Amino acid sequence: MKKILIISSFFLILISTSTIGYKIVSANEKIEEIKDPIIKQEEQESYLTPYGYTIDNPNVVLDPYDVSPLTALILFETEKEEAVTIIVEGKDQNSTYKNTFQSTTKHSIPIYGLYPNSINKVHISCGDKTKTIEIKTSPLPSDLSKKEVINNTNDLYFITSDTYPYALDNNNEIRWYLIKNYSKKITTLQNGHLLLSTDTKNKDQSYTGLLEIDLLGKIYKQYNIANGYYGSYAETTNSLFILSDSLLELDKQTGTILNTIPLNSVYNEVFYLEESNTISLLNQKEIYNINLKTKEKNTLPNESPLKNEQEIILPVYNTEEEHKQTKSVKFTTNTPTPKSNKNIFLIGYKKIDDNYKKHNITITKTSDNIQVVGNFSKKEEVYLILDKFLDKRIYDITSNYTIINKEGLSGKYSIYIKINNTIYRTNTYVTI
Repeated sequence: MKKILIISSFFLILISTSTIGYKIVSANEKIEEIKDPIIKQEEQESYLTPYGYTIDNPNVVLDPYDVSPLTALILFETEKEEAVTIIVEGKDQNSTYKNTFQSTTKHSIPIYGLYPNSINKVHISCGDKTKTIEIKTSPLPSDLSKKEVINNTNDLYFITSDTYPYALDNNNEIRWYLIKNYSKKITTLQNGHLLLSTDTKNKDQSYTGLLEIDLLGKIYKQYNIANGYYGSYAETTNSLFILSDSLLELDKQTGTILNTIPLNSVYNEVFYLEESNTISLLNQKEIYNINLKTKEKNTLPNESPLKNEQEIILPVYNTEEEHKQTKSVKFTTNTPTPKSNKNIFLIGYKKIDDNYKKHNITITKTSDNIQVVGNFSKKEEVYLILDKFLDKRIYDITSNYTIINKEGLSGKYSIYIKINNTIYRTNTYVTI
């Protein structure tokens, strides 16, 4: 009986100390939590309403999702179903954009192709009424540099680079851009939306995933890729073939990985050839073809050099549907971030000093992960240490932007940073 009491007391003490350890940390300040972009846009959409507005007094919202400054939404109601025609005034015929939308009573009209730093005129017709709306825009970012292109169409020439994605009209003027660094391959999906990389990277400089957006910048789907997105994809009827450390086949509707195809070489681009039902992967030297039906594979020499920038000409308006505030979806991964094999004892740590401050380190939390940003040289050994009672996690920081997936973490952790031979107590904590 006495033995049972001793054992019971031991487990009671263990449970009690674990519970206390779960809640108590040695830090005083909770790190900043960044609101999830999808949650943020859902909050913004509550203000994007046509109710109570008319064509004579519409609800005009410039850059409704705070990411696409040369776009707007015009919202209003009509008593009966009416078709709406808009004209975004340009400097000539090929820089003027027109579109007619399907009839409805609740109107949410997307406006694309505004000029920066200008008072733009948008003409709108509905039933027997017409109205001219003036929309004032801000200047372009000072670090947005454009290239000269040849575009003799009424379409926009879309370019992604290492800074901002943007689009040029036939006069080489910027008529669309995003303030987020969504980049790499750009094209329209079968549903008319764009698919671009996220603006966040893993420690190996691959992107954390892909975003399906429209020109307003609304996110419809977010695909988080556990092993990183390497900058190119191909679309079939039901799937996305995504270039990662292998070739991933994702179900477009569920985000589920249907197939993982190992690759023996590093490839830069992937394409789908519908007529032969073939996926083609390219690098500077070769083309690797995979027939999706027969599974036959072959390799050919590549005689066309690859571009660093991704470019495509797309129509400004490609649908008669008005903007819809559909529910957005995020497909996340359940794979925990690998821990470092480094063993670090939290002894002799220092408070934050000038050496720490010169690295401009910020540590933030999102709904999915912990993000560490700082200026680190390639020669420096840097580690993030999350510490709580009976649970210490150590992660390698090998780039200026590192993401730690929250999977496998639970409770409150004090945060330490080790830079070379010095351990710093940040006096901050994170709660997962």
